[in-house]
Amino acid sequence: MVATSPSTKPDFTPKDADNIFSTKDLLEVPVSEAGIANSTGDLIFVIVNSYQFDQRKGSKRIYVMPLRKDTYPSFQDIPYIEEGEAFWLDSRTIGHVTTTRDDKKQKLFAVMVQAHQAPTYASIILSSVLVGSFPTDGLMNFKYNLEGKVLVFSTHAWPDMDLTTAKSQDDEYEKRESSAMVHDEPFVRHWDTLIGPKKPTLFSVTLRKDMDRWTLEDNYFAPLKGTGHESPVEPIGGPASFDISATDIIYNAKDPDLPVARHTCRNVYMVPLKGGERPKQLTTGKQGGTNNLAFAPNGKMVVWTELAVDKHESDRAQVIAYDLERNIRMSLTPTWDRSANRIAFSPDENVLYISAGEYARTKIFKLSLPSSLETLDPNTLLEPTPVTQPHYSAINMQPLPNDRLLFTRTAIASPKDVYLLSSISTTPRLERTTYFTEDSLKGKSLEQPDDFWFEGVDGKQVHSFLLPPKGYRELSEEKRKGKKWPVLFLIHGGPHYAWWDEWDTRWNFNVFANQGYFVFAPNPTGSLSFGQEFTERIVENWGTRPFEDLQKGWKAVKKQYTEMDAGNVIAAGYSWGGYAIHWIQGHPEFNFGFKAAICEAGMFDIRYFSLATDELYYLEFELAGSIFTEKGKQMINKFNPANFIDDFFLPELIIHGSKDFRVPETEAISAFNLLQARAIDSRLILFPDANHMVCDPPNLSRWYYEILRWMAKYTSH
Repeated sequence: MVATSPSTKPDFTPKDADNIFSTKDLLEVPVSEAGIANSTGDLIFVIVNSYQFDQRKGSKRIYVMPLRKDTYPSFQDIPYIEEGEAFWLDSRTIGHVTTTRDDKKQKLFAVMVQAHQAPTYASIILSSVLVGSFPTDGLMNFKYNLEGKVLVFSTHAWPDMDLTTAKSQDDEYEKRESSAMVHDEPFVRHWDTLIGPKKPTLFSVTLRKDMDRWTLEDNYFAPLKGTGHESPVEPIGGPASFDISATDIIYNAKDPDLPVARHTCRNVYMVPLKGGERPKQLTTGKQGGTNNLAFAPNGKMVVWTELAVDKHESDRAQVIAYDLERNIRMSLTPTWDRSANRIAFSPDENVLYISAGEYARTKIFKLSLPSSLETLDPNTLLEPTPVTQPHYSAINMQPLPNDRLLFTRTAIASPKDVYLLSSISTTPRLERTTYFTEDSLKGKSLEQPDDFWFEGVDGKQVHSFLLPPKGYRELSEEKRKGKKWPVLFLIHGGPHYAWWDEWDTRWNFNVFANQGYFVFAPNPTGSLSFGQEFTERIVENWGTRPFEDLQKGWKAVKKQYTEMDAGNVIAAGYSWGGYAIHWIQGHPEFNFGFKAAICEAGMFDIRYFSLATDELYYLEFELAGSIFTEKGKQMINKFNPANFIDDFFLPELIIHGSKDFRVPETEAISAFNLLQARAIDSRLILFPDANHMVCDPPNLSRWYYEILRWMAKYTSH
């Protein structure tokens, strides 16, 4: 069955007007990172990223402001110098690490904040002084402990872990006679980087304040030297991979005795800030991945999230606590059917705040803590209780003194802004703190999607988002009669992921709705945040249960929203969703009625993929073994789209990054070559500098253009 290519108008132009939320509008919306409060909780700084298409230039700025609603918009900003990081040194000093333009060295500045309090913090004055320079660049993930007077950071280091000779070793490596990279184990590249001789590790250095002067010493310590440990674990590793107290570092690292590419097991270790001792292992070594490590403020207890099953990336993440004084380890959420994400202690150490997904939203929960795990009866553990509401997502949390919580609030129709929740234990009060996106969104049409539930396979209730096209909700039922709108049917990646109620610059629902499309985004079997049993049901069932859900969801939504033009539907999928596109291509009997398809970073031949991906454990768990086992061969053969190429029939737009080592670009090229050989209309867009996600604003602009063009071509829209 070969599809014919309809005619298309040349020089496609998406709809544009003052009240239409366009791709350009989306990419120029300022993106706020987390609000970071000082220790007293009266000041915050926020890093804001922005891009201006007329200048073809992006920028970053650090905004410092009082944590009081009645004083907005009183703030000051610090411009980044190319790259940088910021962190509080004390309650009135921000550490700002920058890479200077002249010598490309990283330097540490102390930015003093003068906040006049009479009567409303109305005046903030900033002054900056150079503290010192680091011996090399590439340093990141800075954390400072004022009591311990130690700054800890991560970088990629040579085997000798000598920062003072790092630059000379870099230069020598660049001038090597051959570019050959030799490997003796199957971990040759990761995410978008070739694995070389430098490894991620942690360093510490003394940073102290004498009177009003900060001093950065030049004696650097490598606490992980000689351990074989690599931390933060890449590519997900970052500040959540370690934490520091006044005396110690806790960090996670893969067991060096296990093959890295075939395991997710990450142990948690503790070592003195300056090393000198063998790290103490706090985990059993029999678990899967760990993350989100945090010390209690007094340094006597640590917590982290832990997956029980090795090789399983989406096992339920429990909260593990370790009493360092009594050597007691305990799960605080043994039966809670939610997967914990970030965790943080309240300043008084009486409450643990936990963020977790629940029904496609990220919520913040709280859990009361005893003074010691020794007094805690595991049989009387209570489940965490929510402190944020279910109609938005709450991320980047930071507990503050006086029963307050700082977090970033976001939703599909709302860009990220910082909010403050006060009086949590009595009468919670929510206040917006930042307004960086206000001006850029004036007059634009942004709407929140409906939650659409339907009965899926085996009678399970399945969630989806449904966003009508621009103007639909303003029409009366009478005026909708006889009207039809085309549809974009979205399939998410993972497969253990979800369409979240969060702002995103990729697959932004409102961009497509403003172009006149219904957007239907189901969260079928395998999706996160709907209970662990629902997440697990896709394992060894890639080509069955989720597709039954997609069929049932499509049937249900068409029945309720009769204005959907079922003859003008485009299916689009990213990553595992791209696999789903190719599985649908090979199974026309599913009878979705799609006019065309869009595949981004999707798998085509999972037999080849199982050997070429950077994380070999992925399919070994999902499909019950590698191709070297009998069951693994059977499962891969059963669910391999490449085995059904004779039935491919949909016109397809294929998008892929050449630096994608998770799903190599040969998957895209193979699918494109097949479609071309079968005379099926197809187009291949490669981004040589992109990895598994296209993120750069100019590339994203072209990404949206190609997608909207393809949609218009096949929906007569």
